[in-house]
Amino acid sequence: MAKLYFWDIAGNHQFVTTGAKSMAMQINNIKISFISRIVLMIAMLSGICTPIYAQFKLGDVPEYSYKLLSGKNLTHEKYRGKILVLEFWSHNSELCKQTMTQMKEINGQAKKNNVVLVGVNLDNKRNELQRYLKAENIRWLQIYDGRGKKSKAAKDFNVDKLPAFYIIDPDGVLVWSGSQKELNPILQKIFRKHKRRMIRENSQLMLDEKLKQLAKDQLTIARALLNEKKYQEYLETLANLTPAAALDDSIFIGLKNTLGEYKTHILIDAKARDIAMSNRKLVQKIVNLGKSTQQAYEIEASKNTVQKKKKKVTESINANVLRSKLEAAEKYEEAQKIFAACEQYEWIVNQSPESPIGKEAARRIIELKSRDHFAEQYTIYLHEKRADLLLRAAKSMETAGEIKAAMNNYRIILIECPEAVEAKEIATLKLKENHN
Repeated sequence: MAKLYFWDIAGNHQFVTTGAKSMAMQINNIKISFISRIVLMIAMLSGICTPIYAQFKLGDVPEYSYKLLSGKNLTHEKYRGKILVLEFWSHNSELCKQTMTQMKEINGQAKKNNVVLVGVNLDNKRNELQRYLKAENIRWLQIYDGRGKKSKAAKDFNVDKLPAFYIIDPDGVLVWSGSQKELNPILQKIFRKHKRRMIRENSQLMLDEKLKQLAKDQLTIARALLNEKKYQEYLETLANLTPAAALDDSIFIGLKNTLGEYKTHILIDAKARDIAMSNRKLVQKIVNLGKSTQQAYEIEASKNTVQKKKKKVTESINANVLRSKLEAAEKYEEAQKIFAACEQYEWIVNQSPESPIGKEAARRIIELKSRDHFAEQYTIYLHEKRADLLLRAAKSMETAGEIKAAMNNYRIILIECPEAVEAKEIATLKLKENHN
């Protein structure tokens, strides 16, 4: 349930929830004055107190997929194990431009400090942005979808001012958000905390890459020796092949192919057979290497299959949510609640603009807004929404014993929300009951 924050007359920070009953109970529990209650209700009705929604909060492990300026996708898994710095910015903002020197310094030290700097640009014009990036020699990644402050990333991180900075640690946890001034000290602190682990993981990664390259080189040499019918050298080279062959598809397939070719040589070349017979232990070692490599490869392939299945399940769940939203929007349309339908369609577009459902929702929004009676429907929608808020506030006032204030709300519904038919009926009934 969303929370509404306010300060009472004494300056104490309090909150109430938006539910009618719990709202009234909490108002009574915190023992604020009658005047404070009225101030709160006025604030609610005027829109001063509004729920704050943020998908990602400090301590969360954000899951996301954003479009880069290059057209590729950036996902939360991409830089796991590194310190990810996100800067929300616009090239039209002077404050943002002033951060560029610092950002270039961070990016210059990024590899050394295991940091990845990613800009989240909230401009609307791609061409202007690209020219600016080129002119300023800005080379780090840029998330960009052309929607400005309405971009999915901005909504996910609840960005309300620019520039805005966020840090996600090597474990994928959103650990900090703050100002440019605090950024460097916080980065150093996070780096010190994770330094040993990151160095160890990076060293292992570098070692794996070196082993893979060594295995590829050995395999290339072995193939050349086999083609030259230097069977003894071929066997010795393969026998020393690094186990990293299991880590790479191309190495595994290459090993499998070259062993197949060697079998053919044994069948047709007496020299190959003789050398194989005199080097049985060496041949057995290679066969065992092939088997262990295949097992490791199959295990890795199995893991990938499981991950793909999980991804499909997630995509399926997301698709189901989108479909349910689409169905809800269509029902609103059938009931002539055009703006409620628009809200649902806009949610779909924000979540998945490139999906077939997202494109259909975008098309429906354009179609709905082009209708002749759109303005009339909008009036009805606004009246119903305002009446609903007034009704909920009135009910909470009644529960709190503020009958006069509640009756006043019912009168406002009758005067200011003539199109809200159901709310008017409830308000009329309540006023009659009170009069009697």
